[in-house]
Amino acid sequence: MVGTEYSAEDPRHWFVDPHTMALRGRIAYPFPVSGPPRSAGQGAWYTVSKDQTTLHLWDLPHGE
Repeated sequence: MVGTEYSAEDPRHWFVDPHTMALRGRIAYPFPVSGPPRSAGQGAWYTVSKDQTTLHLWDLPHGE
């Protein structure tokens, strides 16, 4: 998981294969997110709301 949101209004997060560093696709969220993806372990990650009052926990759909 990598982010390309440093100066973008709309952060973009991407799946990257850690073995080959090949781009696997962009993450589509059900609502706007803010900041970089941060590791939450076991294939999960979290984002923090723009006002930093809410933490959103994410993971891949089962089987991905």
